[in-house]
Amino acid sequence: MKDLIKAINGHLAAEFQASHTYLAMSIWLRKKDLAGFSSYMLAKSNEERGHASRMIAYLVDSDETVELPT
Repeated sequence: MKDLIKAINGHLAAEFQASHTYLAMSIWLRKKDLAGFSSYMLAKSNEERGHASRMIAYLVDSDETVELPT
């Protein structure tokens, strides 16, 4: 079980990194007056955070430790 929790926390970090990357792309696109593409990337950023939220809920509900990335 410890390996599973470690893997979930590792994937949690990847979800937050993906969210951050999509957010950065959204900002860059907005600055270039590409609002449609910017909105798409922002939606993807929110989607990745949603994935992270579900993993956090699973860990909390299972009384496991949540390791948020710095």
